[in-house]
Amino acid sequence: MVFDEQLQTILAYAKRAECSTELNEQLKKTTIASKLVEVLLESKNGIVYWNELNQYCFKNEFVECATFNSEFSASTVSMLREKQWIEVRYDYTCAGEEYEQNIAEKKCENCGEMACNHQDFYKELRLRLELVETLSKLNEALVSLVIDGRQLVVLNEISKQRSSLVPFLGAGISFPFGIPSWSELLYSLKELLPLPNSHEFHEIREEYQRLYENGNVFGMLELLDKNSEYIKNETQLQSKIGSYISNIEDSLDLSSYCQNNVQDVLDLNTPLIITTNYDDIVEQYYSRYRSGHGMGSERLKSITFSNFPGLSQLQEMKAIFHIHGSIDSYSDIILSAKSYGELYSNQTNNQRIRDVLASKCPIFIGFSLNDKFVINELEQVGKLNNGFLAAYLLTLKSSPSQKLPESLQGKITCIQIDDSIVSGPQPIKGISIWVVGIHLVCMYIIGNIYLPNYE
Repeated sequence: MVFDEQLQTILAYAKRAECSTELNEQLKKTTIASKLVEVLLESKNGIVYWNELNQYCFKNEFVECATFNSEFSASTVSMLREKQWIEVRYDYTCAGEEYEQNIAEKKCENCGEMACNHQDFYKELRLRLELVETLSKLNEALVSLVIDGRQLVVLNEISKQRSSLVPFLGAGISFPFGIPSWSELLYSLKELLPLPNSHEFHEIREEYQRLYENGNVFGMLELLDKNSEYIKNETQLQSKIGSYISNIEDSLDLSSYCQNNVQDVLDLNTPLIITTNYDDIVEQYYSRYRSGHGMGSERLKSITFSNFPGLSQLQEMKAIFHIHGSIDSYSDIILSAKSYGELYSNQTNNQRIRDVLASKCPIFIGFSLNDKFVINELEQVGKLNNGFLAAYLLTLKSSPSQKLPESLQGKITCIQIDDSIVSGPQPIKGISIWVVGIHLVCMYIIGNIYLPNYE
């Protein structure tokens, strides 16, 4: 799971929030509600329970015991039995006719013998319908806290386009693992500037600080290039940055990093992912997931412009396209104003990314959409389609669409995650609404959260 305590905290908020008063009144009418909330909020396995129940509720039919038990982990089955949330039905045949009843020792209405004494007697299980209904209402409260009805309409449209969906990932996806943004990566190299033991060197460091605060990465690069004795060419810079990221990744235990959305992105099950990130966290998660589910240790194919296979071949493989290069090959990492300019001016590269964006439906996740190269290609795709763009941007409600580049406003659809839960009159401290919101959005898109029928 991508999060644990955060979901529990938000569920607790949903329980007490003013917006769920009506819901609470409805839940008071069910005997399961308080027990279910207790299981989700207080159990160490609460998130496992929540995830597995969501998946099973979609197909909640009577099945044989072995089949039912195989759908859940042992801990979930144990919890369901303890809470008596499993409904039992007994099926049997008598004189060629099929019968069913809920008590094994009950007499057969045909022959008068107990049901369990019949030869074709067998036991079937399903979740209690009251549990299923209650979970649906709790999910509704959870979703409504971070995604309003207008956004759900957008998500419904995205769900219909899943076959052409392409997650476009920015630094926000890698941030939970301690991978810095581009400007922060360069800021980590400030110690390579001259020590401030003179007025001139002090000025250099102050200028570097100003450039960092203004997000001027190219200015930072230029200052490093002119004043660092250790960074004299782009190859040295690529090696330094690549090694820095690799060292961070080497120290990671991915199993302990649950507060992220990488698995959510992979759960969308799209053939292609695009990213401006240099790290290979997504590839590692992909291999880890496959290995953990007995599917082998195949890696997600890492693509850069230097080994781009062509659009037709790309559509036939499971791949992640690092448009700014990857630590798999330090020489592909784009860092300097010069290499960035070459990326802009290379018509072959422009056409490649344009073809991908035009033939797919990108959804930007953890991406600030201030990359000039990406903006330019989106603009070109829009011009080719008479101003229309099938593209989406996940953003916080406190970061409105007005922050989009002017040329893209009204063309890219923003999906706003309501973060007032952490900034409103009753704020919750210490949770990442961003991580929780993306998780819910992805669950909703793939239809993996059991909700009331909104139709």
